[in-house]
Amino acid sequence: MTLTKRFDDAVLYAHQAHGDQTRKGTDAPYLGHLLGVASIVLDDGGTDVLEALDEVAGAHDAPVAAVALAWLLAHPRVQAPIASARTVEQLEEILPAATLELTPQEMDRLSATTR
Repeated sequence: MTLTKRFDDAVLYAHQAHGDQTRKGTDAPYLGHLLGVASIVLDDGGTDVLEALDEVAGAHDAPVAAVALAWLLAHPRVQAPIASARTVEQLEEILPAATLELTPQEMDRLSATTR
């Protein structure tokens, strides 16, 4: 499943949960915040970034999180990208960034989505 699809599913869930404040475990203000962030991302071309990350991750058979971190590590204006993991699974998703080498074309593709 692509990152874009997972993002779309998360937005849909947040929207549904926000509309049903009686659902167990629903934090309506937080979900409202998620919807606000999602609308900004979607309105400002954020899906272009997600699609580019999916594309490059597929080319390297690497997790999207690793590609995103590798992109930051290779970016000349980024001095110290911050990555965190709360679980072993999250750590396993970002560790490949340490050895992942993006081509100049991939760097350009990713960077073009944030201009």
